[in-house]
Amino acid sequence: MSHSHGVEKTASPSAPSIPQSIASIPAWFVDNISKKNLILKIIINPLVSSCFQMDRMTFESILEVREVQTEDYGLYHCMAQNEIDSDSHDVQLDVTSVPDTPLRFRVINSTDNSIMLTWDPGFNGGFEQTYNIMYFETEGPELRKYVDVHPRGATTFDVGALRRGTPYGFRIKALNTLGSSNYTTENVQYDTTSEF
Repeated sequence: MSHSHGVEKTASPSAPSIPQSIASIPAWFVDNISKKNLILKIIINPLVSSCFQMDRMTFESILEVREVQTEDYGLYHCMAQNEIDSDSHDVQLDVTSVPDTPLRFRVINSTDNSIMLTWDPGFNGGFEQTYNIMYFETEGPELRKYVDVHPRGATTFDVGALRRGTPYGFRIKALNTLGSSNYTTENVQYDTTSEF
C-alpha cells in the first residue's frame, strides 16, 4: 500500500489468481459499506479505483483512498471472479506508521556530473514525509554517500558533484516522525557518460 501527503492511500495488490475460462476484472469492497459512499463496485471520490490489463489473463487493480480519516481505517478486499471460481486479496488500512518505501524510483535526466531522479511517494504513515537518497559508485569499493532531498515534499532531485564517466547506483527511503522505510531493494544504475 502506498500513501502520500494529502492524505492519500493506494492499495495495489497482485490481482487474485483464479482458474479462468474467461478473463476476470478485480473489484474493490470494504467491510463498512458506508465508507466514503462505497457500495460494492460503485466507487466515487474520495475513493478512486482503476484497473489495468497486464496481459490477456492478468489484471492489476488500484484503489486510492484520498483524504484519509479515522473511519477509513479497516479491511479492504479486492475480488476477482468468473464463471468457474473466485478469489480475493485483503489489504489492511492501518493507523499511523512509518512510511512505505517510495515507488517507481528512476532516472529522468543526466549530465556529465549529475543525475536527476524521480519517484512516486508511498504511504506517508499519516505524517509529512521526507526522503533520503543513498548513492555509490558501482565499480570498485562500494563507498556509500547519503543526501537528504530538499525542498521537503519534493519527488524529483538532482544528485550532483558526481565523477564524470562513472557508473553509479542509487537507492531511496522515506522518513517521518515515527521512523523510516527501508531503502528501495534494487539499485537504480546510471552512468554519467550515458545520453538520456
